[in-house]
Amino acid sequence: MDDLHIGERVAFRDRVYFVRGVSPMSVVPCWVHLEDAETGEEVEADADDLEVDARLDGRSENGLRSIS
Repeated sequence: MDDLHIGERVAFRDRVYFVRGVSPMSVVPCWVHLEDAETGEEVEADADDLEVDARLDGRSENGLRSIS
């Protein structure tokens, strides 16, 4: 997955998460630090396993829009 932004919502394993961090571009595979939108639980996932949460039309939790 390309163009992940801090604060953006993504779907992973049928749940919604906030992106809280991304590994450096030189690291392969790219790992993403996530926070569960409901429980606050933190997990890490391969960026290729994520889907941008289309229901939010690219908006992050602070109302800003991601630019691709």
